[in-house]
Amino acid sequence: MRLFGWLNAAVTRNLRAIEMIGVLMRIFSFSLVSWLGPASPFLFVWAFNTADAIMLSWCAIIKKDRAYTFLNVI
Repeated sequence: MRLFGWLNAAVTRNLRAIEMIGVLMRIFSFSLVSWLGPASPFLFVWAFNTADAIMLSWCAIIKKDRAYTFLNVI
């Protein structure tokens, strides 16, 4: 539980930067799929999308953004 508290504090301190990185990751992964089509690396895109979804959802929860949290978490 101590690790979660530390991570939550770190995300809170760097909220804007983490959100920007998550958005850029999402843009990159959708661009990659758009450019490569069926030849895009499925596992890489899946892992990348999962990582940015976790980042953006965590930021939304901290900001108490109910609409974005509902869209991504539930």
